Amino acid sequence: MPPTLNPADLISRVNRDVERSYLRARNGIRYVRGTNRPTLGATPKDVVWKRHNAELWRYKGQTVRYGPPVLIVHSLVSRSYILDLRPGNSLVETWTKAGLDVFMLDWGVPDELDADNDLARYVDWYLPKAIAAVRRETGADEVTLVGYCLGGVMSALYAAGHEDAPVRNLVLMATPFDFQKMGAMVAALGEGRMNPEDMVDETGN
Repeated sequence: MPPTLNPADLISRVNRDVERSYLRARNGIRYVRGTNRPTLGATPKDVVWKRHNAELWRYKGQTVRYGPPVLIVHSLVSRSYILDLRPGNSLVETWTKAGLDVFMLDWGVPDELDADNDLARYVDWYLPKAIAAVRRETGADEVTLVGYCLGGVMSALYAAGHEDAPVRNLVLMATPFDFQKMGAMVAALGEGRMNPEDMVDETGN
């Protein structure tokens, strides 16, 4: 049988649970109101190159001890702060503190001027220019190219399609290669049960 609580312990435990529930509710209300939102993407950085909505960020860190510089190519469809979520829980922060020179290619929020972009535009126009900017900033001959999600697809296409690509290392995270194994959404498109035009917004994206 479980041990029996005396009345004082029981009252203390109830009070603690009530206080905990109150704090959760209060913090939830603050979050919804926008007054207690977490700080996202907090690692200090500079914009070192920009083309339309795309920006190349160079993160400020400790002394660079290892090379080549790291260029993270983010996805088009999610926000880059997921790799720099918050202080103490950030891939970017961890890498900069470890002595890497970290850059990120962020695509921004697409608008009408992005509507006609195809993969070739991202892979064969944006990526070479961003890599050239990293090399100018650092004086390095090569980069470590880190692709995340769709950014990984673009990074792989770039590395495979450019024999002279100045890429020493190719690192891919959450990157699909066999699209036939991606599940229901891709199957719906491939089998004609979902029309891509139905997903286009007012900007043409």
